[in-house]
Amino acid sequence: MTVSKYFNHIRNAQEHSLYEDLVIENLQLCGMNFWYIPRTYLDFDPILGEPRQSTFESSYEIEGYFKDTMTFGGQGDFLSKWGVTANDVMDLIISKKRFNELLIDGYERPREGDLIYFGDPLNGNNGTGSLVNSLFEITFVEIEVPFWPLGKQYIYQLKCQMFTYNYEKFNTGVMSVDTLTNLSVKSVTITNPGAGYITAPAVTFTAAPTGGTTATGTAIIADGKVTGVTITNPGSKYIFGPTIEFTAAPRGGTTATGTVKTNIGDDDITHGVNLGVQDKESTLLDFSENNPFGAM
Repeated sequence: MTVSKYFNHIRNAQEHSLYEDLVIENLQLCGMNFWYIPRTYLDFDPILGEPRQSTFESSYEIEGYFKDTMTFGGQGDFLSKWGVTANDVMDLIISKKRFNELLIDGYERPREGDLIYFGDPLNGNNGTGSLVNSLFEITFVEIEVPFWPLGKQYIYQLKCQMFTYNYEKFNTGVMSVDTLTNLSVKSVTITNPGAGYITAPAVTFTAAPTGGTTATGTAIIADGKVTGVTITNPGSKYIFGPTIEFTAAPRGGTTATGTVKTNIGDDDITHGVNLGVQDKESTLLDFSENNPFGAM
């Protein structure tokens, strides 16, 4: 005997909509707010096939529910020979319909490698004193749990692990996340030395956000021109790279201009750079042999 046609709702779109609405309502009643942060890959390592540069340029608020409401999974925080390591993991349940409503460009589902932020989004000190205030990286997206109720899937189960910061750039609009970048002034490049300066002009950097310190510096002049800037205080907790201004030159002169290089520049966030290996890959191993790693 086949299943009853009177209670089989696999092809019933109205039942699907009702069930999905109930799932979303349950997530909104019992869940918490999270921020989904897509990762943008800028460059890939040709040897390992891994990203050398990635940034996070946007964020999307969505409700979610912990599969385990008691505590995080994983090994937790423990002390190893490399220092204190946080290996918290969590399974986060979100609605497929609500995720699609975020309208993330180019996304059909959540992606491995993207981030989930859980905490106070407006607290620039990484959300101190509010909830967990942590970033988790999505390691796997499970789409078949629970197993096809009414013949359709309604949720994603995101398996996440504590994110390890490695000089990625953040400009997501979530203050607690963006302050992870913690930019400071590294150096100044003179783009126009100006002319006609009698004394060294004053140097002014963009003010740092609340909780940070504004960078300071002194100009160096020679023959009436600015030749460089000595950084006396690099500043801290800049979310965006600061700009620099010089005091206007005396009448008849031209005012100097410059650009600021921060402690985390485009050339400082490369991941897994293997250029040395790449240049020498043909001489490292002879892959014409059947077994380059053994004696036979």
